[in-house]
Amino acid sequence: MEPRQLDFVIMFSIATAVMLLLAFSIILFVIFYQKRILSEQLKLKLLEAEYQQKMLQAALESQEKERSRLASDLHDSVGAMLSTIRLSLHPVVKAGNGQPLDQTKQLLDETIETVRRISRDLLPTGLEKFGLTHAVREMCERISSSGIIEVQVTEAGERIEMDKKREVLVYRIVQEIVNNAIRHSKASLLKVTLVWSQTLELIIQDNGEGFDYEGFKNHQGKSGLGLYNIETRASLLGAKLDFDTVFPKGSQFTLKIPTAA
Repeated sequence: MEPRQLDFVIMFSIATAVMLLLAFSIILFVIFYQKRILSEQLKLKLLEAEYQQKMLQAALESQEKERSRLASDLHDSVGAMLSTIRLSLHPVVKAGNGQPLDQTKQLLDETIETVRRISRDLLPTGLEKFGLTHAVREMCERISSSGIIEVQVTEAGERIEMDKKREVLVYRIVQEIVNNAIRHSKASLLKVTLVWSQTLELIIQDNGEGFDYEGFKNHQGKSGLGLYNIETRASLLGAKLDFDTVFPKGSQFTLKIPTAA
């Protein structure tokens, strides 16, 4: 091979190698850049999710504070005024001045009891003093004694102490599911089970007619809002929520809740 041809081959080889190296570098740069973009997008999504969680937490805490204020106003102001009116009527009723006054006293007694019930629902004092299981049992016993529906509460495993804020979230979930069952399931029996282990497994069953979970969740009315509230609180707890229904045999909610945040 002539020297001129040899020089051309060498130059061509070098140029080809440089171009391949440049192409390889460009490919590496594109891959690295895409990975960086994906990493930044993931970070942004995580920040957005964290922000949403904090906003939801703040909204629910604000809601609980408002519930506490309303419960206090009902108990200390409205309840006290109704009790005072009842006491002032007592001498008149005792004097036997007619049936209308007896009916008025009975109506006042019912109103006072309703105010107390609303106050307890807004702020379950047993939750703060005695913990989650006591508060759930107290709520269910109160519903059973009203004759609306029979509610049975069972507990298994060794109870684990939870943070009070988490207990409030669990209690509100139970309250929402029980209220939904009373309003929509046409059930005669509700079973609430708390199983303690590494996690708290909460199982709520009814013998009603069941319902379309996705349909209710997407409903724009109060029923859809109730299921949204359940899912929101479950999300804040880091809980796994499952729902099962077999028409017309009833439905079952199951939540597996970490006992620690």
